[in-house]
Amino acid sequence: MTYKMDTYKNRVPMLTYPIRLDLGAGNYPLDGFIRMDADPCDGKTDVVWDVKDGIPLPDRSVSELYTSHFLEHLAPTDYHYVLQEMFRVCADQAKVTIKVPHGDLPEGALPCHYNLIREAHMNAINIWFPHHLGTYWDLKSMTRDGIHLIAVFQIIKPA
Repeated sequence: MTYKMDTYKNRVPMLTYPIRLDLGAGNYPLDGFIRMDADPCDGKTDVVWDVKDGIPLPDRSVSELYTSHFLEHLAPTDYHYVLQEMFRVCADQAKVTIKVPHGDLPEGALPCHYNLIREAHMNAINIWFPHHLGTYWDLKSMTRDGIHLIAVFQIIKPA
């Protein structure tokens, strides 16, 4: 894959794979996860990177991916691309947790939210890759918690 920034390798620290990745971590990172965000957050972000340019990690290098209050801010074409990149970097059996403000609520419909994400969107991710081909997002659970919609997937990518 060719990234828009030729110097991406200089911006990614030496990592031992597989890693646990917090994508769009902002000021609320998870312990034990590598933080990737376009905002350096006063030096607290491990990988400062705009994922609209791709995720600068090897294929199948992530064992668990978490993203919270991030995907709703992407333009629809970037949202689609970032989901593809998330799938690419995840290993077989990787756990992916997506947490967003529910698209039916005012918190989910802020002017800075380009995607009003609802249950139908999470179900659509589940069927995005045809299951009969053997590689897909397997939706394990979907819950509402206050303003949040939380979906947990398992990535299926046999060798």
